[in-house]
Amino acid sequence: KALTVFPEHIDALYNLSVAYEKLSEFDRAAQGFLKVIQLDPQAHDAHFHLGEIYMMNGQCKQASQHFEETIRLQPELEKNILPKLRACRAL
Repeated sequence: KALTVFPEHIDALYNLSVAYEKLSEFDRAAQGFLKVIQLDPQAHDAHFHLGEIYMMNGQCKQASQHFEETIRLQPELEKNILPKLRACRAL
């Protein structure tokens, strides 16, 4: 409902994208995360989720880019993300 009034409300858009991801509506989730990143390029959570969606779809180049951006924005997440990066690069 918030997006109807404020279509660029980042938190609402992010939460809707997470909900789509949980419902396995990955295309809709990815579109939402891309919009979040467009509005806030520093949105490390959106980069992370987008990386996971791309990885699941076998799009490792795109996944790696978003995982690397997540690490750049939140270096403390590196140890959690590195295994994903390695797995993707091994495909």
